[in-house]
Parts: sequence; structure tokens; C-alpha cells
Amino acid sequence: MGEALSSPRYRHLLIDLCALGHADDLGMPAENGPGLDQPLAELASHALSRAHRKLLKRGDGFETLSKPERHEVRIALKRLRYALDFFGGVFESEGKKKFIKRLARLQEDLGRMNDVAVAETMLARLVGVAGDGLAAAEPPQGQLAFAAGGILGWHRRRAAEIDLQVVADWNAFVSAEPFWAREQNGAV
Repeated sequence: MGEALSSPRYRHLLIDLCALGHADDLGMPAENGPGLDQPLAELASHALSRAHRKLLKRGDGFETLSKPERHEVRIALKRLRYALDFFGGVFESEGKKKFIKRLARLQEDLGRMNDVAVAETMLARLVGVAGDGLAAAEPPQGQLAFAAGGILGWHRRRAAEIDLQVVADWNAFVSAEPFWAREQNGAV
């Protein structure tokens, strides 16, 4: 019995049961309870569609979004990914793999952009420059200033390269048809 209770399968069951208690977070109406009276595919499709819609809304005009707005897109993308990880096994369509591949590529791009932003912020703090690029009362001197400028230049070049890729990957993701919608309509 102890072996069964410590198994990964049992842990997944507990996580799934806990998640059902938060079905209202997935957009299920409160009067229907936690969605237990609905077919699983319908519940999954609804939750995935809701997360997808929120992501697309956050990413509207993606090319012109600021760094903080793109970070919000990244968070919405993570939420969709978590929902896909949770409900993905409900659907078995040919488009599933392609959709998840596009999502993963975009998630990786946005993660790299976030890494660059964090590195720039940390560097700015290190050398006493405000995060908005304004100089502190006493700018860094000598080798520290030289090193900081070189690192900052490298990160900004990297960000520009990543930006081209992230915009292309966003456009590819947006054009991907949600596999759960096709499957729910019987067009597997």
C-alpha cells in the first residue's frame, strides 16, 4: 500500500483532484459545480479555449508591445501551456503535436527575451544605472564602466536578434488552429 501511495501515478491523481476543486478558475459556471457533470472533453475544450483567448488578447499587436506587455504575454502563454499539460491527454489529433511545438518555440523565445531583460536590470543595478537607462548620480568609472557597456551592448544585440525570431514565432503560433476546437467539432 505504501508503494502505491508514493507512486507518481497517485501524485498525479491528487493533483488532478485538487485541480477539479478550482474548475471555476477555468471559467466553468459556479452553478454547475466544479464541472464534474460535463464530459471531460467539453470541460477541457472550454478551459483551453478560454486560456487561448486570453493569450491572444494579451498579444494583440504583438510587434509593438513593450517589454512589460510581452512579459504579460509570456505569463498567459505559460498558463495555456499548463492547461495543455493538464488536459492535453484528452485529445489525440494530428494538429496537437504541431500546435504544441509552435507554443513551445514561442515560450522559449519569450523566456530568452526575459533572460535578457533580467540581465540588463541586474547589470544596471550593479553599475548604479537606473533600469530605464538614466545615469545614477555617480556613473561607474574605469574598467567597470567599460565591462558594463560591453555586456549591455551584447545583450541588446542579442535582444534584437531574438525579437525578429519571437515576432515570427508569434505569427506562426497565432495562425495555428487550436487542435481541441477541431477535435471537439469532430474534425479530427
